[in-house]
Amino acid sequence: MNIIKVIKQLFQKPLSGIVNYILKMFNVFIIYRIGSAIGDQLCMSAVVRLMNEQYPFKIVVISSYPEIFYNNPRIWKCFGVRGNGLYLSRILRFLSGAQLENFLFKNDKLSYVEYMRAYGNNLHLVQAHAMHFKHNIDFTEILNEIYLSKSEIKEYRNKLDLPEVYSVVQPNSKLSYTPNKQWKINNFQYVINKRQNIRWVQVGESGEFLLNNAEDYRGKTSLREFFYVISQAKFVFATEGIVNHIASAFGVKSYVVSSGFSNIALSKYNNSVFFDSSHSCDKSPCWLLEECGVFKKPCLSNIDPDEVVNKLL
Repeated sequence: MNIIKVIKQLFQKPLSGIVNYILKMFNVFIIYRIGSAIGDQLCMSAVVRLMNEQYPFKIVVISSYPEIFYNNPRIWKCFGVRGNGLYLSRILRFLSGAQLENFLFKNDKLSYVEYMRAYGNNLHLVQAHAMHFKHNIDFTEILNEIYLSKSEIKEYRNKLDLPEVYSVVQPNSKLSYTPNKQWKINNFQYVINKRQNIRWVQVGESGEFLLNNAEDYRGKTSLREFFYVISQAKFVFATEGIVNHIASAFGVKSYVVSSGFSNIALSKYNNSVFFDSSHSCDKSPCWLLEECGVFKKPCLSNIDPDEVVNKLL
């Protein structure tokens, strides 16, 4: 047995107990997530809302993207972690308990992917990352929250020069995570071409594929400005991902191209409309991070672009 395991067995439980006892004495609840997953940390705002509504705690948030939580009246304190925060994350995990929780899936027997394959058909991402919390949470209504101040809205309106009426499109999925969520770019282009009566604003990272007939805002906004662009859109149209999660915070209609990678319950909000053909593949949801290898990838290829065009009416 190495020294780290010995220290963990001897000291973790008592130290965690003391820290969480003190936090409870002062009625403080700390929720944290450290890493590069912006969408997951945005979804942490949904748990902040639920904890605030269901428990009388002063809520402290620790995040790699603290700007998600600016102006949030439910939060007592918010701390940003720059860089990967590896050592801080280890310390927080060491001290975790009822009053100090990591917004990250936790199971002693199964990995996240294994659990979602077996039990995740009706599980939302927010619930999956918070189901291990010691405090019971009612997940009946899941809603992300982003608060833009009046001064921000005025500043971004003047700076970004957006069309008066527009819709947002993001055709590029995060291929570094999995290639199995990407609807063909030419399908997105077909939809845009058929709906040229709509002013399209394309968001995403600079260097991603740019659609014709879309105004280019890729890589041109800060995260807060990105939130503003989504908040002012008539609707958004994208593969399953962060755009859908942001839209939920503003009640903006979200048209989502959903693959057989995961179940639609994972990212479904009241404002979401899904284009889903996952029933076309008996391996769905696959949760494969590598190329699935199924011929023609029917979970995506069977989504008819003309059906999408008609529904966007």
